[in-house]
Amino acid sequence: MQRYVVEWHKEADVEKKSADWYWILGIVACAGIITSFLFANLLLATIIGLGAIIIMLLVHMGPNDTVCHLSHKEIRVNDSVYALRDLEAYHIDEKDGELVLRFRTGQFLLPLVMVHIPEEYVDQIDAHFRAVVPFEHIDEGLSYRILEIFGI
Repeated sequence: MQRYVVEWHKEADVEKKSADWYWILGIVACAGIITSFLFANLLLATIIGLGAIIIMLLVHMGPNDTVCHLSHKEIRVNDSVYALRDLEAYHIDEKDGELVLRFRTGQFLLPLVMVHIPEEYVDQIDAHFRAVVPFEHIDEGLSYRILEIFGI
């Protein structure tokens, strides 16, 4: 059985989208689809339509709560497990009044993981990561900022 050094739970911030948000998404998607049809690009029109439907479904489902466990060898975020020795770098920063742990995994599909951490565990988490993982300033990628602008 794995013994955890630190465990924490972050409830998801549920933010309901207004009807205007859905209308804007629909109008932008329809404009993109119509423009794609005018240029005879059916593949792009299909991708735009499917993308709009997927975004609408993901927003409607809402975010999940985050459960984190930090042990001597790994950090477990929900169902994902990351070995500390395999992480490339980490950084603890403040964002919107909350502390965020960012770490680079080196994986192709999920290179950057961001986890909100409670204030009372910051020193423990920092000391534990600093012993194994190199500290490096890590900024959010452009894709994260764009998704935040759209409220996704």
